[in-house]
Amino acid sequence: MIFSKETGAKTYTDPRLALPFKRTPNGRPITRPKFDQFSTVTEVLDDCDVSGKHVVLLGGTGGVGWYLAKALTSRGAIVTCLSRNPPTTDWQPFPGPGCVPSSARSPFWASVDLTQLKSVVAFAKTYISSSWPLDSLVLLAATVPESGDAIECAGGFNSTLQVNFMAQVLLARLLHQRLCQAPQSTITFVSCEAYRASSIIEAEDFYEALESNGLASSTTLGRVQLYANTKHLQILFAKALRQYQLCRKRRAPHIYVCSPGNLIWNSRIISRASWTCWWWLKILQFLAYPISKNMECAAATIAYCSVHPGACGHRSVNDSASDNFYFSGCVSLPLAEVIFKPEVVRAVWVRANALLERHFPLPPWE
Repeated sequence: MIFSKETGAKTYTDPRLALPFKRTPNGRPITRPKFDQFSTVTEVLDDCDVSGKHVVLLGGTGGVGWYLAKALTSRGAIVTCLSRNPPTTDWQPFPGPGCVPSSARSPFWASVDLTQLKSVVAFAKTYISSSWPLDSLVLLAATVPESGDAIECAGGFNSTLQVNFMAQVLLARLLHQRLCQAPQSTITFVSCEAYRASSIIEAEDFYEALESNGLASSTTLGRVQLYANTKHLQILFAKALRQYQLCRKRRAPHIYVCSPGNLIWNSRIISRASWTCWWWLKILQFLAYPISKNMECAAATIAYCSVHPGACGHRSVNDSASDNFYFSGCVSLPLAEVIFKPEVVRAVWVRANALLERHFPLPPWE
């Protein structure tokens, strides 16, 4: 058992690794999860009714998002995927204001360039002006900084920071009111275990990570740190948003963060790497193969958080309702308290909203 000197709380989580004990002290799990890390998206969706639900996937035209979009559409969900590049298959273009479809033969697609925040605002205005409801918003777009990537976007942020964090927060805020109108709606931030390498511990670290403009990404360590920081910021902001909603005590979407798992075996980064890096990445791919997930299993965790009603009533291994927040392998896992310092969570909430309000007139979080 580990004691927190700051709060006096007791936990069975190692704060250095944020790895939970899988069993309670008496050696017996409190609940038996219905799904696990080997569950597929087909099994999850077979256990719930998604027919007629409206889902927006940010970055759903490739990778795990493509698998999720196809699986949801095959079961009657109306899925709208947002990306800069059009899908390789023939998907329907997202329409303007008009009638609400009851079903769709294929996902809809809308062009959204996350390096241009105005593109995010334009789509949100189009969606709000339509009569389409919104049951689930899945934020799974992500980019990995490449060598020498210190590109500053039009919003004034580093491109990796803007794509992985700021643009996603902006879209969630713009569509939040529409989500509040639907019962049992969800916002799912798709993160990954890279947050463990984050350098954000105190509030000062957050300000440095947010306003560094990616100057540290000229080295391999700097690029890894930048990516890890953006994933950590996702978790911190999601936690702040959930706390804000609990204080308001109004109907609001459920907030979840999930990690789909290691997908390096399916990664397209390797094919785009230089000749020297290609060999190293191939070796890493071979070593990581035993713990890699296929797309079906990775999409299962995202589907469980975004559309399955079991996520709302899921109890974690330490039977704490507050831990019904972070999911990995369709199982709720507690995160170490060290990454949820109140002053850091508050700083992320206040500063991120202030930076976006500086560029656009935004509706309040309802």
